[in-house]
Amino acid sequence: MRDPIKYTLAFVLVLVLQYVNLLLHYTNIPHGGTTILILLVAGIMIVVSAFAFMELARASPATRFVGLLALMFVGLLCLGIAGDVGFR
Repeated sequence: MRDPIKYTLAFVLVLVLQYVNLLLHYTNIPHGGTTILILLVAGIMIVVSAFAFMELARASPATRFVGLLALMFVGLLCLGIAGDVGFR
């Protein structure tokens, strides 16, 4: 383990963002705004987890590329969900 403080801060940040997602669930923003905000917070959680726990900053270029493709796929799924909710 390289830096336990970094991992602890990343864990606390992801935990706080999870509670933000839970609180956003109970809000009522019209026109699918709640769903879009929840997906945005989930995307931030994914990026924090990927860079902190997968150590993409120190990884080889091939590993970074695969991680980027995975993040882009999740982003595409989130955009599809947001589009589905927004255009109903």
